Amino acid sequence: MIRSIASGELALASKPESNEFLLANLIALLGLPWAGSASCLHETLPRRKVSAGQQLIVDRETAKALYVVRTGAFKTVALDTEGVSQIVGFPMRSDLIGADGLSDGKFSTSVYALEDSEVIVLSMHRLAELSAHYQGFEQLIYRCMARALVREQNQVWALGSQCASARLAQFLIRLSTHYAESGFSAKRFLLRMTRTDLANFLGLTVETVSRTLNSMRSVGVLCINQRELQILDFDGLREFGKSGERASAKDIAQKMLRSSSLRAAA
Repeated sequence: MIRSIASGELALASKPESNEFLLANLIALLGLPWAGSASCLHETLPRRKVSAGQQLIVDRETAKALYVVRTGAFKTVALDTEGVSQIVGFPMRSDLIGADGLSDGKFSTSVYALEDSEVIVLSMHRLAELSAHYQGFEQLIYRCMARALVREQNQVWALGSQCASARLAQFLIRLSTHYAESGFSAKRFLLRMTRTDLANFLGLTVETVSRTLNSMRSVGVLCINQRELQILDFDGLREFGKSGERASAKDIAQKMLRSSSLRAAA
């Protein structure tokens, strides 16, 4: 049964027993304001399971649908004119996938599941149908795409203007924020991508990523066990993430240790 909260926010409706997903649940999953009518909340959308390593989207394939991540994580890969691959994103819970296909009707990237995942399928036909029949649905999709664009702009700025240690620190801060917004712990979470994929995304070498993580661990900023990461000191992580800092991760760690020693001696 679909319910609404007095504040106007949507409560999660009970899941249908079929492979369908209620629109009310999609709105709650996205976490965006809903200004439309409640009459459409009973509408359903198909769910699709994607196994680890399986390709959800193929580059240059006709765009027949958009997808919203319900569970799991993915990586988005672009190819340059010489066929060199570059990871450009790691879509996770509540993220929209496939908006690039709206440009010319074909996807410009490939998307792979990093683990067993599930997506909500928004076929182009269904998008048009819901937008035509229900006021507010089209605005919801626009907001979803706008949020993705803002995140992408922040990512471009970080990768283009920051040193290696700042890139990694800012990535971890954004990842922590994403987990928190999705209802999970902001301090303890899994790095669902490999270090090789993370290095490719950040434009660094695997050695630099490992060295920077070790520097952060050495000063008590974080604890990491394989892919499980725990942030112990957010202020310290932000110190690594300062965009104007051009020192190496080792230099920043030594600076933090000196500051800590001075405070202890005071």
